[in-house]
Amino acid sequence: MTPFLYITLFSCAPTDTTSSLPKSFDEDYYQESEPGIPLEDALLIRRISFDLRGIPPSLEELDRLESNSTTIDALIDEYFQDPLYESQLRSWFSEWLLTRVDTFNVDHRDYRLDSDQAFEFTRSVGEEPIRLMAHIAKQNLPWTEVMTADYSMANELLLEIWPLESLSDTNGWRPARYTDGRPAGGVIMSNGLWWRYYTTPNNFGRTRAMALTDLFLCENYLERPIKFSAPSRLDRESLNEVIRTNPACIGCHSTLDPIAASLFGFWWFDLYDTAEMTSYHPEREQLGRYYLEQEPAWFGIPIDSPAELPQLVAADDRFRTCTVERMASLFWRKQISVHDFDHIQSLEEAFVAGDLRMNALIKAIVLSATYQTGSPANHSENADYNLMTRRLLSAPQIAQTVKVLTGFEWSSDNVDMLEDDIQGYRILLGGFDGIQVTQTARFPSLSRQLTLKRFAQLASDYVVEQERTKPFPERFLFQNIDFENLSASEPEFEETISKLHRIFLSREPDEQRLQVDRQFWSSIESQEDSVQAWKSFISILIRDPAFWSY
Repeated sequence: MTPFLYITLFSCAPTDTTSSLPKSFDEDYYQESEPGIPLEDALLIRRISFDLRGIPPSLEELDRLESNSTTIDALIDEYFQDPLYESQLRSWFSEWLLTRVDTFNVDHRDYRLDSDQAFEFTRSVGEEPIRLMAHIAKQNLPWTEVMTADYSMANELLLEIWPLESLSDTNGWRPARYTDGRPAGGVIMSNGLWWRYYTTPNNFGRTRAMALTDLFLCENYLERPIKFSAPSRLDRESLNEVIRTNPACIGCHSTLDPIAASLFGFWWFDLYDTAEMTSYHPEREQLGRYYLEQEPAWFGIPIDSPAELPQLVAADDRFRTCTVERMASLFWRKQISVHDFDHIQSLEEAFVAGDLRMNALIKAIVLSATYQTGSPANHSENADYNLMTRRLLSAPQIAQTVKVLTGFEWSSDNVDMLEDDIQGYRILLGGFDGIQVTQTARFPSLSRQLTLKRFAQLASDYVVEQERTKPFPERFLFQNIDFENLSASEPEFEETISKLHRIFLSREPDEQRLQVDRQFWSSIESQEDSVQAWKSFISILIRDPAFWSY
């Protein structure tokens, strides 16, 4: 198949879910898998805190939980109000949309921005749809607003280069509205989404229609197997004829092309022209009827205007189900399978009962037995071997935690070294770039551990040097303790070690670990000094598996 045909035609298959089941299956195939042994409360709230805020629980929160003065349920509600909740939501949604890429078809120079704005430019473009989703979730608005909102999100840079007007007097990211005539449509009317999922002039929006159904309906046309033969070279007219008449093509293109026909306001004549990419083109909305020879429609429902498309997506039952599947997969750190059908159905019921608020869905997920599993069940025939009983901290979670606990941020030349792969180490630390790597790492790797080692060394050196000059109340780790003159034989030494364990690992060390830590610290102190000993000890805590797994 020629490249043109590959990008234009999509493989097809029945949408009936039973088509993917084994040929020989029985009721046992649908039995609920054993979720395993749940985490103890301290480790469970650590997992929940990381997933909702990107940081471990505070000492005060651990104390309240251990003294039974609060509950996990109450802490979850508190976390929903934490400012860091929205930041962590952006991390989840970035893995969903994959718009945080390092390059687009144009860069900062095309908008005459300074070179030191290069990272800010690419990050701002990719953040736009993510920020909108996170804003809607944090404000606890109905999730359908992701599709129907008559606003997007923008910062000062986007307000400068795109046709946007701010809807708020605040600085930084805030709601903003496009002024170029595009209809209301939330995420699917944002530049940030379609800069990432662009279409060639001859593809006529089909790749975007496929991205739309994949991202928000969990319907991936590329996963539909098909067998057909076609000429190696086809002009537009004969290609459209094949699509309309070949039975192998009709199954996909009968629904795909009408969706693509409704997206021509984003159709660009030139993929690398800033004027084309910057603005929506209302005058092109009707061109889909000509180029695709199809009337715009959403799975058989006619579309008179592109303004109707977002409304139809929001009203589609698959939009709700797909949202549940996407979020469950992210929080469970596993692929959703037929074994999870009952779980997904229960979560969807909770989502509906919560008036389609994201908080209701997330709370149902983190309270599910699958999420709370801490160790595998006995190796029975019903065990779920795809269940992640331990998860790796993502690159954003590691960066956020180290920033909160030590104040250290790894950046160079205005580039966040853990959020970039051109100058930084995002993929090396287990992150994803949205193109070559599309999900956060599930398992440790050599590159991850080497990057973490260097990051830990930099962070520990920074925090210890800072705390040598700061007054006690302003310190992150050594409040009310003269750590530079502390001896390993003093009672305060063991208290300090134990406190640092609780700060970084959310648990008290046992006697054996305390002895090992004392020996390690003393060995470094005897060769260097106490300052270097504390730097080395904090570095070891950050590199401890109990820190970077949860």
